Amino acid sequence: MNQAMFKVVITQRVDSLESRHETRDALDQHLCEWVLASGGLPFPVPNVLDEASLLPYLHQINPDAVILSGGNDIGDFQCRDNTETRILNWAYSHKVPTLGICHGMQMLVTWSGGTLNEVTDHVGQRHDIYGDIF
Repeated sequence: MNQAMFKVVITQRVDSLESRHETRDALDQHLCEWVLASGGLPFPVPNVLDEASLLPYLHQINPDAVILSGGNDIGDFQCRDNTETRILNWAYSHKVPTLGICHGMQMLVTWSGGTLNEVTDHVGQRHDIYGDIF
């Protein structure tokens, strides 16, 4: 691994495919491409890790940043909400910079005690990401 690369853990949305009797974690490849183009190395986080396995995962990777990705609503998939809450607690205690995108920003608001207001004509819209991570 290139020493100059910084490590970024990225949460994943949950997709339920009833026709296949499967629940999948998913991450838009464009987000990983953006992290790579910024000089980072993305580490997607599976939503099946409980606290006992997530904390060693985070300590092993020792990320320089956290991204809470988009997709799903708060409360749709408890496994994702639990994963992101644990990651936020860990990032806060370790002073790791965290970026929330769409759902991720909603999770940051909820985690910090804020309230959400419904916004119309937002779902399915593309939003350009600009700027540097560091």
